[in-house]
Amino acid sequence: MSRQFTDGEIEATIKALAAEGAALTRASVRKRLGGGGSTRISALLKEHVASADSPTTRSGLVRTSPKGPAEEAQAVINTSAAMRVLPPAAVHAAGGDREADGGIVQLQSEIRVLKILLESERNARREEEARYARTIEALQREIEIASRGGGA
Repeated sequence: MSRQFTDGEIEATIKALAAEGAALTRASVRKRLGGGGSTRISALLKEHVASADSPTTRSGLVRTSPKGPAEEAQAVINTSAAMRVLPPAAVHAAGGDREADGGIVQLQSEIRVLKILLESERNARREEEARYARTIEALQREIEIASRGGGA
């Protein structure tokens, strides 16, 4: 039986891929997740591109999200905590063991989402450090040229 991914996990994967500048396709999302339903992924990709908070512009270029990974992670945790509250009828129908299993599955899901967000943050920091190093190198070259008196 294949694992069912939550909308939150799929959305976090889409956001992570967008933050990395990767192509936002069903295949890329499924590859990152390790599975998932194509129909649901397609629907969430469409919602992501259409939403006002989408980091992807109509031209396909990626812009920075107003939320950082830490805020996104907190939103996922808050949503997951709210989803864990079951109505009394569901608790009685599920039984004690099933509720505990559901809590473990939910926590595992949250951990997966947080890992995706953490990796996205790490990639963004690596890119920022590389940009910073290139800027420093370019400025040093400019200083050397200017100090030799060979201005542009």
